[in-house]
Amino acid sequence: YYFKENPTFNADTKTYTYKLYDEFIKTMIDYVPIDIIYPCTLKAYFDTLLHSLNLTTNIVSLPNGDYELVKDIYSGINFTFRSVIEDIAQANGILLQINGTQVEICNLGTEAVKINDDILRNENIDFGQHYGPINTIVLSRAGGSDKIAYPAGIEEDRVSFTITDNQLMNGNDRDVFLPAIYDKLNGVEYDIYDTELIGYGGFKPLQKVEFESDGKIYTSYVFNNQEKFTDGYAESI
Repeated sequence: YYFKENPTFNADTKTYTYKLYDEFIKTMIDYVPIDIIYPCTLKAYFDTLLHSLNLTTNIVSLPNGDYELVKDIYSGINFTFRSVIEDIAQANGILLQINGTQVEICNLGTEAVKINDDILRNENIDFGQHYGPINTIVLSRAGGSDKIAYPAGIEEDRVSFTITDNQLMNGNDRDVFLPAIYDKLNGVEYDIYDTELIGYGGFKPLQKVEFESDGKIYTSYVFNNQEKFTDGYAESI
């Protein structure tokens, strides 16, 4: 992480607020066509896209990496490079992180960090609904229109993960993406939660966490993480 701008000062609390950014902030620039010959595979396009941004990757293959792009679908539609990268991640059912200048896949944690009431101290903890296990992937075009689901035919007990208006998956062949995304996300389940931990910290994206509170156990993953350094240290996840 690095500082991109000057801190802001709060005169009432006499504190400074700093914002730190990772290297992905450098991809928040207007997309321009990259130097590649079409048709090409989505994996080749992804590699060339990163290279054009002076980024590398240790990703050897993508679940939908063999999909063939016949033309540049992002030119002239006011996308940023980051938006294109997000589309590619969605189309492969993955979350991407950056380590230095290397783009990597975040995987769902398998070994949980256990947090109990001794750490929580019964403060600042809010558990929402239990979600999952996911058993259906849904694609929709702009505004939630023209939805297609995989597997088809499931009506009762359907728990959907929906991707909306992904430029890669807006064509007439969008159904070809669904099986691989389904294989990545089928069966995932988690409890929605929001908590602040004082003096704890160090969570990674998709870190598995297990909360034990009031005799109940909740299992989830870290999707959002905000760290605060004031007189001490706090982490909101």
